[in-house]
Amino acid sequence: MTTYSNVVADPFTAPDCKRLEDLGPGCYVRIQWTERNVWVEITDIDGDEFIGLIHPELSDGMENVPPTEKLTTRLKAGDIDALGCGRFCYCD
Repeated sequence: MTTYSNVVADPFTAPDCKRLEDLGPGCYVRIQWTERNVWVEITDIDGDEFIGLIHPELSDGMENVPPTEKLTTRLKAGDIDALGCGRFCYCD
């Protein structure tokens, strides 16, 4: 009997140096936060950190978080594992 494994490609845009340099307010990025993959809307930049608003409605395992609860976080470029380009935000 043979076991097959299906590798599922991540359908989101991968971060690279150029895309990370172009991030700014309004961009959506995915990070790991408290053991969950969450989507964050960047609202500001503070030096080498991004400040953002976590969107539970877009994130795995956060269905019970009320939409009125505002969750903010600070993150660095190295924390980002996917970009929301073409799905949650659009770049010029």
